[in-house]
Amino acid sequence: MKTAKLWTRNFRLVILASAMGTIGAIAGSFALAFLVFDETGSTLASALIVAIQLLPYLLLPVLIAPLMDRLPRKAFLVAGDLANAALLAGMGLWLIAFDFSYVGYLALSLLLTCAACGKKTVSAAPGNIPTATQEQTTDTRKDDTAETGTTKADGKQDAAKTEDKTADDKKSDEQKPAGEAKKTEEDTKKQEEAKRLEEQKRLEEEKKQQEQAQQPAVPGPDPAPAPDPAPAASVSLYISCATVLNNMDKCSDGVKDIIPADGVILSTTVTITEGESVMSVLKRACGDAGIPVSSSGNYVRGINGLFEKNVGRSSGWMYCVGGTFPSYGADSYTLSGGENIQWLYTCNMGADVGNTYMG
Repeated sequence: MKTAKLWTRNFRLVILASAMGTIGAIAGSFALAFLVFDETGSTLASALIVAIQLLPYLLLPVLIAPLMDRLPRKAFLVAGDLANAALLAGMGLWLIAFDFSYVGYLALSLLLTCAACGKKTVSAAPGNIPTATQEQTTDTRKDDTAETGTTKADGKQDAAKTEDKTADDKKSDEQKPAGEAKKTEEDTKKQEEAKRLEEQKRLEEEKKQQEQAQQPAVPGPDPAPAPDPAPAASVSLYISCATVLNNMDKCSDGVKDIIPADGVILSTTVTITEGESVMSVLKRACGDAGIPVSSSGNYVRGINGLFEKNVGRSSGWMYCVGGTFPSYGADSYTLSGGENIQWLYTCNMGADVGNTYMG
């Protein structure tokens, strides 16, 4: 179906006539207003000439619209153009033959506007361009008729093609389910086989775990016995003032009372720690036995209240280890265990206790 053309011959003639009439009416209106202003010199008079031209556009469309539905519109268009031409010609003749009359020009302006308004009202009515539309409609109908014949022929061919395609599709659809069913069956078998293998693997794993749990634990090697603690080192300690018994006449006041009958103040075994000295063993053992010891650095001044020079000027305390009198202080002698320590009181610079070096 072809699309109707707008710019047909009749449509162009109507548009051209309407444009010329509108341009002429506007030009005439301005010319008339300038003429009135030139004759009267009054802007109000010129404005009234222009303003009165608006009245027909307010009233005439309402009055003549019912007539348009019953009378031929082409006659209105032609009559309106003829009346408009006659009025314009009459205006020209008036200017030539008669003097200026404002009332006359006012009435003439009103008549011109009425003619133009009536023409525009008829032109604007629906169906005023039937000729152009009808021509297009006629051509369109012819084209539609030809197209309809072609469409019918094409329709038959399309119908034949459609039937063939339907048959092919039907055949394909019949073959398709068989292929799909076969593929689905194969997929199902693969899934079942995968599940079976997975279940078998799981059962084997559980069986392996159960066997491992039932096997008795292999006993490990017995831990090595802890080594017996090394026996604590010890030394023997002997404190004696037996030499005083032979020198009682030299004792200071009160000394005789603190001297034991056998001269032995302490005889014991002392457990020592690593690095302990003769001096530390003396003090610790006497402390445990409640025997006072007075010392100054490496030098022992008194034991159990018996001090140096209490039994003559050459009296005092000496120590020996294993029968030997060291030449250094007791605090500098480090013990290792098993030693025999003796603290002996001498009355003559060690000669009476066996210290030949001092003697």
